[in-house]
Amino acid sequence: MTAPLSQASRTLRVLLEENALRYGAAAAVLHDGKRISHARLCEDVAALSAALSTRLAPGSRVLLVGGGYPFLLSFLALAAGAGVAVPADTAMSAEALTALAGKVDATAVLYAPEAAERVVGLSVPTALSLAELPRLVEEGRAALLAGAPACQPRALDADDVAAIFDTEAGSVLLSHRNLLTVLTDAARMQRLTCADRALSVLPLSRVESLLLGVLLPLMKGVPVAFAEHTNRLLCAMRATRPTYMAVTPLLARAILKKYRETVSKNGLEGEVRRIIALTDPIRPVSAGTVAKRRLLAATYRPFGGAPQLLVVGGILDSETKKRLAKIGMPTRQAYGAAECAGLMALDGLCLPSGTLEICDPQPDGSGEVRYKGDNVALGYYKSDIAVPRNGWFYPGDMGRMDEAGRLCLIGRRENALRLNANTVVCPEELETLLCESPLVREAAVVALPTEADGCFELAAVLAVDAAELQELDATERLMEEWVCHVNEDLPAYKQVALFTLRAAPLCRNTQGALDRAALTRELMQQ
Repeated sequence: MTAPLSQASRTLRVLLEENALRYGAAAAVLHDGKRISHARLCEDVAALSAALSTRLAPGSRVLLVGGGYPFLLSFLALAAGAGVAVPADTAMSAEALTALAGKVDATAVLYAPEAAERVVGLSVPTALSLAELPRLVEEGRAALLAGAPACQPRALDADDVAAIFDTEAGSVLLSHRNLLTVLTDAARMQRLTCADRALSVLPLSRVESLLLGVLLPLMKGVPVAFAEHTNRLLCAMRATRPTYMAVTPLLARAILKKYRETVSKNGLEGEVRRIIALTDPIRPVSAGTVAKRRLLAATYRPFGGAPQLLVVGGILDSETKKRLAKIGMPTRQAYGAAECAGLMALDGLCLPSGTLEICDPQPDGSGEVRYKGDNVALGYYKSDIAVPRNGWFYPGDMGRMDEAGRLCLIGRRENALRLNANTVVCPEELETLLCESPLVREAAVVALPTEADGCFELAAVLAVDAAELQELDATERLMEEWVCHVNEDLPAYKQVALFTLRAAPLCRNTQGALDRAALTRELMQQ
């Protein structure tokens, strides 16, 4: 029996080799009408890595501008020892690409043909089009067969940098250990089998899209296909009939909207409502979902069948989540950041090998979220800013743990309102409650000083339709009743003390977020 590899030896290259042994001739990737097996993928990655190694110095940082299978092949070849991939969004301007190249000291770029004009001005010694990959693979294969010394695989360690993902905070250095920790833990939490089919629809320049949308399915033996563009999503779904997809909240809402439009167009609303009413009470819920898929099969045809799971990166509103579940398309909420290789929790449950907790919780259990685990990044490139502080990563979110140990996010630390020396409140939590009234289009909660030194009280600015302000007295009475209703279920320190009405929309800053500072100044002047 072969001895198990130590953690220090586990790299993405080892993962590919394991997959080749485990799944062999089974399809790994569906690309350009062809089935590329796990064994062939492993061979092609090794060959491309060999070809690139003759052109790049060890540890070279390489901008990777592209998508789909060419991106995957190049990323894995670099991670196999040829260099360090720096994924870049395919929509990046020439100026942004130049800035990124300088930021990470890139010495090479691999680019999709459509990005050729935007990479012309890059001051890098090596520039290769992804259209040349077939030639480079054959070159590398021939060199490996000939035993060329320069093409032999370079030694790798689990803590070597595998890739650099650029963020607003800095260029995040992710090791093989970081990436494999997420893949191993996510595989334990996510039920995927070789019978599933995955469709990659998101930009692979984001680590969560690459890991959850592509590398995780590959690790579980699930064949992966690539959608050319999100505006061609339905065509890709019909062609590949996926059962698993990693999506954004926007895409999840778009899928639901398209489903409802299709059902309405075909006059099937009544039938769908009847099936939902029939299957909702079935327990366990998974059995109800199976029944929904069977009975609603005809309505899934425009989507190539029903995705059996949508993993959503970002906050998906509860109403969309509930409606997708009712039609047999359950979702799972992924919570993470590039600094932890894209994932800290699924559906609020921490990764098995990590620790997720609330730092210095208040009486109601709320406080700042923090995380520790082997997936926390090595650091930021050319920066003294530490990613883990005292062993913990602080993503900047506020939350609390429910009775089942699941994380419930309630807001961002940067928006938290300090009412006194010991108490902070997340305005987003209250704004969500206030917006449950059909009259409230938007809500902004701010803190106003009281007569007591250093203490504040909460005030709400409620945006309603201009027509509602024409009946101001009646609208104010309704809003007063609503605010009292919301306050009933809140602890005293979270209750809204006063409110004012405005015509929608409320003012926002250049990033599109509510401008609470401007609203606070306005209320103070009043």
